[in-house]
Amino acid sequence: MTKYPSPESEALSHHRFTRPGIRFWLPVTMALLLLMCIALLIRNIRPLEILALIFLLYLAVSTLMSVCEITIVTEGMLVDRLLMPERFVPWNAIDRVTVYSSQDEQTDATIEVTSISIYEGLSPLNRLPGLAYGQGSRQTIIITSDALEDYQTLLETLEQHCTVIRRHARRRVTDHEA
Repeated sequence: MTKYPSPESEALSHHRFTRPGIRFWLPVTMALLLLMCIALLIRNIRPLEILALIFLLYLAVSTLMSVCEITIVTEGMLVDRLLMPERFVPWNAIDRVTVYSSQDEQTDATIEVTSISIYEGLSPLNRLPGLAYGQGSRQTIIITSDALEDYQTLLETLEQHCTVIRRHARRRVTDHEA
């Protein structure tokens, strides 16, 4: 996988965070939560707690690695993650895109979470989100409709170049509805 597209590549669309403060506040919040956990355990720390803190650190970093802004170019997309440098992902490196959606019939609100599975080129730390979002051990980034600007255009572009799988949450029937 090449690191950047060709120099003559033109950005076709930019999909930035709808709230630019995410770039600052999400890592700060994760760091503060880790520090709180360490502060709670520091007086009586044993090997089990050390392992738990290492796992929490891995979980926090993996979560931050999967959150990104995306710029679409002709050859693929530029992925600008929170903790790592921007990386170029060509279209043929994307395994599949899975869109999970759920709609509340009472409020007519729709929630969508999209996971983009990439064969290689990002980081091993991008593998944990893949396991959590049904992509297996593939490197994965996560995008949501309320976090990125022009989300629908991004999905339409992904549909033109990649396999997109749409999954809708099944509505559970409660006892009083049956």
